[in-house]
Amino acid sequence: MKKMIPICFYPTRKIVLDDDNIFSESILLKMNNKVFSAYTSPDNLLNYLLKEYHPIFSQSDLFETNEKSSELAMYHNFQIPTKKLCSIVASPLVNDISVILVDYHMPSMTGIDFLNQTINYPFKKILITGEQDYSIGIDALNAGLIDAYIRKDDPCLLNNLNTLVNALEWKYFTDLSAAAYNFSEFDYLANSVLLEKFQQYILENKITAFFLENKEGDFSGVNFSGEKKNFIVRNKKKLQELAILAEEDGASKEIVTHLMRAEVIPFFGNKQYWEIPAIKWDSFLYPANLLANDANFVWSVIPTHTINN
Repeated sequence: MKKMIPICFYPTRKIVLDDDNIFSESILLKMNNKVFSAYTSPDNLLNYLLKEYHPIFSQSDLFETNEKSSELAMYHNFQIPTKKLCSIVASPLVNDISVILVDYHMPSMTGIDFLNQTINYPFKKILITGEQDYSIGIDALNAGLIDAYIRKDDPCLLNNLNTLVNALEWKYFTDLSAAAYNFSEFDYLANSVLLEKFQQYILENKITAFFLENKEGDFSGVNFSGEKKNFIVRNKKKLQELAILAEEDGASKEIVTHLMRAEVIPFFGNKQYWEIPAIKWDSFLYPANLLANDANFVWSVIPTHTINN
């Protein structure tokens, strides 16, 4: 699947499974900007996964009921669990596992044996191989047991691993969000140009967690300091429809014109547009940014003080 914007994203745990303590400790030391933990026993990790591990957010949270007897019913019941996602993003606790690194050579079982027993878990798997086991990594990748493999003797191991973990953590959340990509209302999630702008917003604002508040395209983000900053995206046609409603509700000609031309995006915080008279919309309008080579969407970033107020 090509790169998408996920429904949500928040800090997750990464686990390295290797009986070599020195190697594991080097990973934990060098990846200090990630939440890594180490296991030396595959049996202990399997026991934890089978008996204790429960992710906070799963794909089933995107459906109103647990009844998924048909694909049509599953799509019909799709929802964005806003309250739960807001609580998760606001929490400093990290529980969900997004990536596991598994060494191939272990005394009680091989990495392949371990991976065969965890194939149904949604976290992403990386097999750590030696020079002699290069083909084993390729076979495991082709068999769908792993998402990537890396050689322990790679001279750029830590840099490559950091890049790989970042990409797989993002993919962990896009895979959980896969159901949304079947709906035309969420087309912007698959827009490659918008994805570039969205990731730029994440970097520039040091966003550590975010979630989609509604299908219209309001993303609520939180940075390292706990400050909120929204990224909003709108379909130009939706803004034009809103312009017509605003005109009917007595909005000024200036407001209607700006909306019709998709030059501004209204953001009402926790309220809906119909709760505020259109004549008062001036203070809720933010400059819309165009997307290069895309005539359908515009976007904007809402200042922190606006959200808090």
